[in-house]
Amino acid sequence: MKKPILALLGLLAYASAAQAQTLPHSRLPRPGTGPANGLPAEIANEAARPTATVRKAARISTYSWVASGSRWATPANVTMQTFSVNGDLLTGVTTDSATQRPVSRFTYVRDTAGRISSYLSEIWNGTAWQNSTRYVNVRDARGNITEQTHDNWVSNAWRGNTRQVVSYTAQNQYLQRLIYYDNAGSWSLYFDFQYTYDGTHRLTQMESAYPSSGLATTRTHYSYPGVGTLPNGILYQEKQGNMWVDKGRELNHVYDGQQRITSYELQQWDGLAWQPQERGTYTYDTATLGSQSTFDIYQSGTWQPASRSTNSYDPFGNHLGTVQEQWSGTAWNLQMGTREFLGYNATDDVVRRLSQRVPVPGNPRVFVNQTKTYYSNFQSFVTGSRAATALQATATLHPNPSSSGRATLAVSGLHGAATATVLDALGRQVLSQQLRPVAGSAHWELSVADQPAGLYLVRLTTDEGTVVKRLIKQ
Repeated sequence: MKKPILALLGLLAYASAAQAQTLPHSRLPRPGTGPANGLPAEIANEAARPTATVRKAARISTYSWVASGSRWATPANVTMQTFSVNGDLLTGVTTDSATQRPVSRFTYVRDTAGRISSYLSEIWNGTAWQNSTRYVNVRDARGNITEQTHDNWVSNAWRGNTRQVVSYTAQNQYLQRLIYYDNAGSWSLYFDFQYTYDGTHRLTQMESAYPSSGLATTRTHYSYPGVGTLPNGILYQEKQGNMWVDKGRELNHVYDGQQRITSYELQQWDGLAWQPQERGTYTYDTATLGSQSTFDIYQSGTWQPASRSTNSYDPFGNHLGTVQEQWSGTAWNLQMGTREFLGYNATDDVVRRLSQRVPVPGNPRVFVNQTKTYYSNFQSFVTGSRAATALQATATLHPNPSSSGRATLAVSGLHGAATATVLDALGRQVLSQQLRPVAGSAHWELSVADQPAGLYLVRLTTDEGTVVKRLIKQ
């Protein structure tokens, strides 16, 4: 049996935690918030885009660092990319820049909405192109991925690696996710996730079974404050025989005005009482997308620093790296991380990138070069309007009309974060909010109470397209 590709699962970390009989916690992915559409990150990021004017580099030159010689390998590999009229990536061919010898290539097939139907990567074997990896998506009428297969080319034939089968509620929320791995040429069910919602479509329970792994079945309960849409309590249980046994719980959740968590506490059940175990705090950079999460553990009757993770971005939203540190008792010590040094042209396109990382394992813990990349041959695309038909059908805005200027936007079937904005009759933005869905659903309690009466447009921008609702303030 092939080794599973962990990156596809998102929730595998939770399964590993259960196996080790340790508690899951807020650092682990929430159910339904894994890679968009179940695709690996590098593929999911190229999903259908909302309306925008974008610039894409058609030529990418990459140099790799040779650690043994402390030098950059030459010549560079050059990738030439092609795009659709909307700027969606279609093909890429990588060659040796000195000899023009082919190295690899990839191809995306997309539907009329720009969503990925399949992805194929190939390598050059010296005389011809040879298949390497492929992903194939099957969608329902609402655009949701109901099946995805990941195959590798082995002995001149496609052989399955992983397979995911997904069903949804009428609101496009996850109902069940089945994840299979190849086992000697046949599919073996490894993970079975089932989701339950209340009457307002809030996630209330996720049950996780691991048929082929020997892990105990687990379930997670979510509780909410009144009509709130963000959980303020999470209970973790494990099935032992025919009984559900408490293992841990999260409580004291605090969120900021943008629905981002700022703190929580994790407790463990010792058989007699709940005992404090861990707490986390989150801070956010108001000028960028940067954030830092810090985690303390409860030892000898006091809270003590344990670890922290910092994400950095530039003013344009480009990721500059992630640093993970551990507390030694007197100082924070670097454990692992990545960082990017970017260069820009006059129109703020990224034209140079130096990528570094901390090797794992590595001693000493220092950043070392990985690649340097140059971007050129930029092309501009106006993506055009793409209505997110499935989301439009599930999105609600109420009360509408609103005499107070307050209303709640609710939407289901999201596959990633979304941006909600409110525009006045002149097209001026008066509100903006980042929405982070839980199990595919998000709510936003907006207010134009301080604005004049009249018509407002509420626009939700997602990877699937754009949803627009009209709000009347009386």
